[in-house]
Amino acid sequence: MATCAALWPALSLADATVPTKDIPGSKDSPALKRYDGSFIVSYTKFSYTDFKVSLANLEPTDQHDVMTNQPVLPKQEKELEGVLTRLVYLIPADRSPSR
Repeated sequence: MATCAALWPALSLADATVPTKDIPGSKDSPALKRYDGSFIVSYTKFSYTDFKVSLANLEPTDQHDVMTNQPVLPKQEKELEGVLTRLVYLIPADRSPSR
């Protein structure tokens, strides 16, 4: 019970408002069209980094991570280096993402 009482003040300060504009400093990629009514809620840009791109469907593996989850990995991937921009959008609640 003491733990709950200690957490209550911190939880009461949590912000659960729905964004109405993009986060400061973010911008769309010139390569992608923005989904109407969406907002950028996370934006990260690396001027140089390495990352892997999946070249195949994700398949379950026989491995398990430290949380005993069974990872899914592509059978084929390619490691790239260069500029990386990660954008996360919040879309309107009455719409579904494109497939």
